[in-house]
Amino acid sequence: MCGFTGFIELKAQRTAMEREATVLAMANTLYTRGPDDSGAFADSGHKSVNGRPLVMRKIEPSKQQSQSGRVLLIAATHGDELSSVGTVFSWMNIIADKGTPYAWQVAPVLNPDGLFHEPPTR
Repeated sequence: MCGFTGFIELKAQRTAMEREATVLAMANTLYTRGPDDSGAFADSGHKSVNGRPLVMRKIEPSKQQSQSGRVLLIAATHGDELSSVGTVFSWMNIIADKGTPYAWQVAPVLNPDGLFHEPPTR
């Protein structure tokens, strides 16, 4: 997605739950922006119940390696597993940087509504 948000808190003035709520509220303002222009993510053409775009990322096999197969990775089925979402984004970066013999198709967040649900359910 295009855009990013954040804040700096020099002194711990808020509780962890208040900070999390602030970050989720800021991130929630970005959900309508759609897939990014870099080509890393593509709009699948489908929307969540609340109208958020469902995005996919394709990672092609490295040029120096012949294709050995295909992998479909669907993550964050409920959307509110924040560690799962973070892990899959880390994996995508590693795969893209290190190369792969496989053709990957990744749905990093199957349920974006769960990701932005307030309050978090998990």
